Amino acid sequence: MRIFIIESVPILASALPSLLSNIADFEVIGVCDNVSNAVLALQNDEPDILLLDLLIKEFPNSEASDLKENEEIISDLFHGPLSIILKLLSRNTKIVVLTKYKEHSIIAACMQLGVLGYVNKDASLDELVFAFKKVFRGRKYISTDFFFNENGEYLVGMLDTLVEAKKLKRMGRYKENKALETISPRDKEILKLLSQGYTSNEIGDTLAMSKSSVEERRQDLLRKFNVKNTTHLIKFMVDCGII
Repeated sequence: MRIFIIESVPILASALPSLLSNIADFEVIGVCDNVSNAVLALQNDEPDILLLDLLIKEFPNSEASDLKENEEIISDLFHGPLSIILKLLSRNTKIVVLTKYKEHSIIAACMQLGVLGYVNKDASLDELVFAFKKVFRGRKYISTDFFFNENGEYLVGMLDTLVEAKKLKRMGRYKENKALETISPRDKEILKLLSQGYTSNEIGDTLAMSKSSVEERRQDLLRKFNVKNTTHLIKFMVDCGII
């Protein structure tokens, strides 16, 4: 996965390339902090993923803004410096925005313009990697932080402007369900084989386990993630990027 980074915060622009390059199959092919240099670089290369900061400066010697009004960000997306980058990219390049702006109007504008990923700047590296992998497959990803207030309540309006109710509910389950962190390597092996249509007997033979042990783990996963059957379990794990 070839990644190009446009980031205005120096510490992030410096740290992200080395952090991401340590991830298997990830390659950072370029980094810049302004629109002008980004346009020159992107004219000669086509990344798989573009990581985009909404507050990037227009020229190398100009100053980056620490804060812009919502309307100014949206204007930049449709008519300003950000629009130049968005129009330059082909459909083969998937865009992930890295930002602290959580306003629905900005998120909706980004999605309208083809952005697939919208990630909080406070997100962990694991979440950013997860977002990259998801948008690389052509799926949307929005940090769950943007769906909840400080009390853990759904933000009113996000349902209507961005996703269907079932998707929002599933994102809530991702945020609240810490069980994702407890999935073992053996669980992942079982899930992968289940997704390929293996029976419990076949999984047991493949992994040198008894049928009862396979069934016990499968039932435990069903309970842990509160899903009705194996089909729903597999779909949930695919959505979460586990398999």
